[in-house]
Amino acid sequence: MIKQDEYWNEVANKKEFTTPFQPELFLTHVDRDAVILDYGCGYGRTLSELRGYGYKNLHGVDFSEEMIKRAKSNDSEIDFQVIQSGKLPFPNHSLDAVLLFAVLTCVHKDEEQNAILNEIKRVLKPGGIIYINDFHSIMIRETKTVTKQVLLNIIPMEYLN
Repeated sequence: MIKQDEYWNEVANKKEFTTPFQPELFLTHVDRDAVILDYGCGYGRTLSELRGYGYKNLHGVDFSEEMIKRAKSNDSEIDFQVIQSGKLPFPNHSLDAVLLFAVLTCVHKDEEQNAILNEIKRVLKPGGIIYINDFHSIMIRETKTVTKQVLLNIIPMEYLN
């Protein structure tokens, strides 16, 4: 079986993502001067769209070197970085919003999903927004399970346990 990094590096120059981004709702929750991270940004499709809406403080990370190369060639004004360890290269509480599109679906182990969410919590400012668009269930305040099926989910970070 092909490993995730091998797969994404292999398809990086031809893959087209279709996970929908709904800017009309995002724009009502996140100011244009916000510092935004797309975790698992791929080739930067969503960040490029946000730049078109006037957002300037945009960052994207992905473990696929080839996806990041493609992202940089598509839009050199956005900060794109390869991450290997899952540790984000940002200080604590430095980001206003984090996008997480179809990432958790690709992570098979609960511990790894939790590690991603904990790292996002670390870098997100208090009151920050996480936009999750995925086929995945998460616990919210230990009382409800919310299932997302390619829907817009703007969640204040304090609701994630």
